[in-house]
Amino acid sequence: PPSAHRVLMLCEDNDSAFALSMLLGLAGYDVQTTSSAPDAIRHAARFAPQVALIDTDMARGDGHATARALRLACADLELVALTPPGVTPDAQELAAAGYAVAVPK
Repeated sequence: PPSAHRVLMLCEDNDSAFALSMLLGLAGYDVQTTSSAPDAIRHAARFAPQVALIDTDMARGDGHATARALRLACADLELVALTPPGVTPDAQELAAAGYAVAVPK
């Protein structure tokens, strides 16, 4: 991918966030990670990501509400839901929050 592809990742699971950000970085993406919803919204304003990977199973925040807030801040943002492993996400709920796709973390 071109170096201009910016990815914002919101994930409370530090191991998952580290592994995924390393893989994306090796593939040429510019990745910023955070574990807090308010920080994700602040990062988005400065970083202008094209894609946001959002943890839908956060203990300290609401992934769907954060996704909607990010979509308002960055209209062209593609949203990817990071879902708990082994859990089938509710497709209607994900679509309502604006996610394009769901990926187990």
